[in-house]
Amino acid sequence: MRRIFFLLVSIAWALPVFAGQQASLIVAVDSSRSLKSSDIAAIHEALSQGLEGVSPELPVGLVTFDDTARWLVKPTLDRESVLQALKAVEPSGTTTVLFDGIFLAAQGMESGGALLVVSDGKDENSAVTVSDIEGLCTRQDVRLVTVGVGRNIDDKVLRRLALLTRGSYLGGSVESIAEGLPGAVETTIAASETDQAPIEVHVEQTSPAQPAPVAEPPVEEMQTGTGTNISWRNSMLLVPLGLLCVFLLIGAGAVWWFLQRRRSGRCATCGAALPDDGGECLGCEIDAIRTSAESREVANEEATLVPDLGVGAMAFETRPDSVDHTVALGEVAVLTVHEEGREVREYTLPRDRIFAVGRAPRVNTLQVRDQTVSAQHFKVVFKDSNFYVVDLWTTNGTSVNHECVRVHPLVPGDVIRAGLTEFVFSSQSGVQAKDGTKGS
Repeated sequence: MRRIFFLLVSIAWALPVFAGQQASLIVAVDSSRSLKSSDIAAIHEALSQGLEGVSPELPVGLVTFDDTARWLVKPTLDRESVLQALKAVEPSGTTTVLFDGIFLAAQGMESGGALLVVSDGKDENSAVTVSDIEGLCTRQDVRLVTVGVGRNIDDKVLRRLALLTRGSYLGGSVESIAEGLPGAVETTIAASETDQAPIEVHVEQTSPAQPAPVAEPPVEEMQTGTGTNISWRNSMLLVPLGLLCVFLLIGAGAVWWFLQRRRSGRCATCGAALPDDGGECLGCEIDAIRTSAESREVANEEATLVPDLGVGAMAFETRPDSVDHTVALGEVAVLTVHEEGREVREYTLPRDRIFAVGRAPRVNTLQVRDQTVSAQHFKVVFKDSNFYVVDLWTTNGTSVNHECVRVHPLVPGDVIRAGLTEFVFSSQSGVQAKDGTKGS
């Protein structure tokens, strides 16, 4: 009996080795200060309900990320320990390393599975990129199930992460975890098992080799001089025709490759996923504007500040009738700052340099005191006859006319909001004539 007992123990110990490690469900939760304690509590409640519909045989782990990413609970069947660890999480830190958190969790999923990511979609100071995440998840068969949470959700980032890893985006509501998690996990595990199915190899049976025919001696033919000349001319014509065919094939292949990339929803330049509305690649557009911004110097605040010269300085003097109208010099872009506790200020926006805004001294054109504004919050860049506002991946985000943006073209009347401070973009025309018409 003792020998049988030890034999059964040995077999049970060896089964995971022969069968391979089991897939798992890892929960990666944003624990930065962009979320509130009430958000964490809502995530805990929704996850508790969602796990009731997930197989109890599936191991569950927990990762959190703010300034850094960390494992709180390694994959385990004890789900109560996961829920208790999540319940004790408090928002902390000053940045959000979203991509580092996802990468750390995926590294621990060597046998694949589902990775539930709960975040507002904003990343700051991560060491890895979306491409790194896509490569790791593809190699380890990890699929992201993303859920938006917080006040300002960047759903484009969350949808892109899910799309690149063949996962799913459950929406911008924590309640969707309770409803959508069981189905998403079941779909992910089923897809993983399908991908790992063995591939059948068919071997074609060949008939016995036939004996080679006996070669007959060649029959010599007499060729005339005229026939030789015609053959030489025909061979010379084949050379340009062959080169033409090669160029046509190369061109057709390039067109086919480009159309395939467009049809597959990928950018032909960088390979990233294209927007659902069929527009141009957002990543390439942002890179072009950021490159244009980084190649210029930051404008000086004193040089761009519009001085207040008083009412008398703006009055018109009597003009002789012999003086012609003044010629307008064109429009000048102006940024008006409305900051709580300070007077309204106006700044002219240069076209040959960037106009940087944030709390940090020296590195910004305009330094604000608002504590909800990041150290380097946004830049205003002139490119291709337009001014653009470029958000610098900030915690609280940058909005234009109450819409959260990353890169956005500006038109007169647009209201940029960073934290609690508002910036109004406008343009001023050339000097006006005495009769109120534009100078000509």
